[in-house]
Amino acid sequence: MPKIVVLTGGIGSGKSTVSAIFEKFNIKVIDTDLISSKLTGKNGSALKTLKKSFEPKFFNADGSLNKEKIRYEIFSNNKAKLIIENILHPMIAREVGTETRLAKSPYVIQVIPLWVEKNKTSRSNIWKLLVVDCFEKIQKQRAINRSSIDASTFNKIKLNQVSRLSRIKLADYVIDNNGTIDTLEPQVSKIHNLLLKDL
Repeated sequence: MPKIVVLTGGIGSGKSTVSAIFEKFNIKVIDTDLISSKLTGKNGSALKTLKKSFEPKFFNADGSLNKEKIRYEIFSNNKAKLIIENILHPMIAREVGTETRLAKSPYVIQVIPLWVEKNKTSRSNIWKLLVVDCFEKIQKQRAINRSSIDASTFNKIKLNQVSRLSRIKLADYVIDNNGTIDTLEPQVSKIHNLLLKDL
């Protein structure tokens, strides 16, 4: 099985952009947010179970989960947050495990936004931890521009995430994403080569 490299970072830090660069090097990227979207999207395999726990108002006309409505519910209702996590996390973990085992690249990138929050004291089952980092004002600007959320929602999401310093302390490699794609690509290329040498 390939070595596991976890890629994490705060909201708006640029995880998707970094992932896309790793894919250019033919590295398998497994994005837990994309898996979650597939599970809760139209005809997703998590919908049947979710509909047993949440009212119809939390679902779109096509049956998919309404992300905006469920996001606000989770912020205000810890019980709802736990229900969602208990349903989705095991399903996501199974899919990540399957995709990792089937990967042909020398290592895989597992994109897990809240990895540090869930694994503050444990590094078991992973080889390296990569953190994408940028200033909070840049995070906020990117999140609002790209994720169609408002400033209030950004602030609530940030409250559920650890500080930048907490992530950096645990990282094997830190990718500085305060600049442009032109400053980002050389960093990812360098880390990719270091990872290959360290295999």
